[in-house]
Amino acid sequence: MPSLKVLYTNAALSAAETLTGCRWVLDELVGNEAKRQIVIALFCLFVGATATSVAVPFVMRFVIDSENVGNKEATYLLLLALSGVLTVGTVFGSFHDHYRERAWNQNFFTVHTRLVRKMFERPYDEIISEQSEVGAEQIESVKDKVQNILYLFLFESSIVFSTIIGATIFLFLTSTLAAVVAVLQTIFNLVWFFFCNAALDAKMGALDEQFRRFSRRTVEKLHMVASVKAGGVENKTAMQVGEEIKKPLAEDLQIWAYWFQRVDFSRRLINTLTPVGILAYGVHESWTAGTLAAVSSLMFMISREYGFIGHLMRHLAAQVARIRATREALTKKPAFDYNTGIEFTEEKKHAY
Repeated sequence: MPSLKVLYTNAALSAAETLTGCRWVLDELVGNEAKRQIVIALFCLFVGATATSVAVPFVMRFVIDSENVGNKEATYLLLLALSGVLTVGTVFGSFHDHYRERAWNQNFFTVHTRLVRKMFERPYDEIISEQSEVGAEQIESVKDKVQNILYLFLFESSIVFSTIIGATIFLFLTSTLAAVVAVLQTIFNLVWFFFCNAALDAKMGALDEQFRRFSRRTVEKLHMVASVKAGGVENKTAMQVGEEIKKPLAEDLQIWAYWFQRVDFSRRLINTLTPVGILAYGVHESWTAGTLAAVSSLMFMISREYGFIGHLMRHLAAQVARIRATREALTKKPAFDYNTGIEFTEEKKHAY
């Protein structure tokens, strides 16, 4: 069994590789104007999500406690304040959607044009090579995967992290103990993702090679459509495609439907049961009904989002792994530059 040091080293290398892939997408394929729109969208999202979802349990804490003591006037005022908070959240939510769509629109343009430009910057022999990772088919495939990564950033992960951060902040305003537990829960999930990512990276690296080989062979068959039609082997060729994809699909299923579900179960169970333990403590300490309701809503909100992060991790790890080969091919220095030619360096003579 690998030592803790080896596990940590592998996890650190894997995390660095994943971050490198994400940073390459953001630095090389996202324009400056789109980045500005993304920052504005994220700010609006945080305010909107906090006001429309996270702040509601916090305000309802006071509504419930006020109603329990029979203070109708205070209850109505609190509900009026809640309406104002929700209105502000809805306005910022609309701003978020506006700027997010502007960023998505601009990203679609820059991703496509910059990848095409990067392909044309490679030497011709490298592009048409049978084992090329920067051919037309590979670039088209990477476009889709980069769009998927950006979709995760803009449409899914952003709301998840905004909710977790906002809920933790309001927990500190409700119960310090519950907030500390939520922070520990965050640390637990980060450590779990850190080590699990290394195992995922190793499995997806080997699997990605099979998918890329299948993609190259399928493209070859499609280019031979005239010969296939002339030979009357359409059904045979289609069956060959089906046979060739069975093995990588079976391994992909083993990873995500079986292995990942087994290793992820304990994390999900801990996230699900943690709020119950906090509520049991609150009952023991005779928290008010409003405090119990607020802590319950906020803690279960955080646990639900951490459950959803497993879904995000599954897609992000797969997409980053599958653009790695093309990313490395596009970023390495070409052996020949048509603008400068081949650079010769004088060989140093060694004295013997």
